[in-house]
Amino acid sequence: MNTVRGFQRIFLILMIAFLLTAAPGVGSAQSEDQKYFPETRLWVSGPFLAYWESAADPYLLFGYPITRQYIDPRTKQPTQYFQRARLDLVQTAEGQMVIQAPLGEYLHQANAPLADISTSSPACRSFETTGRHVCYAFLQFYETYDGARFLGDPISDTEIREGRYVQYFSKARLEWWPEKTAGQRVAVTDLGRIYFDQLVANPAYKQPDNDYIPSEPIRLSVMAFIGEATIASNSTQTLYVVVQDQRQQPVPDAVITVTVLLPDGSTVALSPQWTNADGILIHSFQVGNLPPREIVQVMVKAATMGEEAETQTWFRIWW
Repeated sequence: MNTVRGFQRIFLILMIAFLLTAAPGVGSAQSEDQKYFPETRLWVSGPFLAYWESAADPYLLFGYPITRQYIDPRTKQPTQYFQRARLDLVQTAEGQMVIQAPLGEYLHQANAPLADISTSSPACRSFETTGRHVCYAFLQFYETYDGARFLGDPISDTEIREGRYVQYFSKARLEWWPEKTAGQRVAVTDLGRIYFDQLVANPAYKQPDNDYIPSEPIRLSVMAFIGEATIASNSTQTLYVVVQDQRQQPVPDAVITVTVLLPDGSTVALSPQWTNADGILIHSFQVGNLPPREIVQVMVKAATMGEEAETQTWFRIWW
C-alpha cells in the first residue's frame, strides 16, 4: 500500500508540473468589472470596485488607489489602500464583504484644542453613540455623502490642527478650507496615505499591477487534485490546487475556499487559504469518521482581483 501511495504522489507532482506549462482547462470565468487608474497605474476590481463606486463621489471620499490589492500579512485578508481610505475583504457568516477600515480611530490623538463652536445651534447634530456633535458645513457634508456609511460616527468634536478646523470620524477626517470656493471648502484628509506611509511603508505594495492596459479581460483557471484517491476513515487528506491566468501564468495570493460535501449531504467549509508565489496551494485537512465505500466531493473556488473560477474533485473512503 505504501508503494502505491508513493507512486500516486510522484504522479501528482509530475501532473502539476505539466499543467503549469500546459493550456488552462476547466474553471475559467470572465472577469468582473475592473477599473484602471492611469494616475497611479493601479487597478481596482470586483468587490473593491463595487464598494468604491457605491459612493456618490468616490474620488472625493476615497481618492485614487495607492496600492494594488494584496493579502495583508497580519490579517491574512485581501486589502487595498486608497488616498483617503483602506478597504478590506473579510469573511462573514453571509459570505465575503468589503468593509472600510476605521483609520480615523487608528490615527486620532486626543488633547487637541477645540474650535469655539456652540454645539447647541440648530445647525448641529448630536450623536448618542459617541456623545459628539457635527455642525455646519461638516454636518452638511456628512448628510450629503452618506456619512453614516462612508465616514462613520464622529469620534471628536471640531478641533484645531495645523491651523485648520478638522473633525475625526471613525473612518475618516474632515478639514475646513475657507479659502476655497463654495462647495469645495470641506475636504477629506488623506488618511489612507498617512496610515500606509507611517505604519505599513512597504513599497512593494505600491508597484503597479501592469504597466499597460490589457486588451482582453483577465481570466482564471483553477485545477484541483486529491493526494489519495482512496483513504481510510479518520485520516488526513491532502488537496493540491493550481491557479493560472489565461496566459498560463501562476496567480499568487488567490483566495482558495474549499467546501467538502460529505456522503450524508452535509457540507464542511474549510478555512480560506492562499496560493503561493507559484500559484499553488497544498492544504491538508482531517477526514472524519465516515462509512467505507462512500464518496466525498471537494468543491474548490479561487478568487482574486474580482476574478472567480471553480472546480471540484473527489475521493473515496475505502476502509
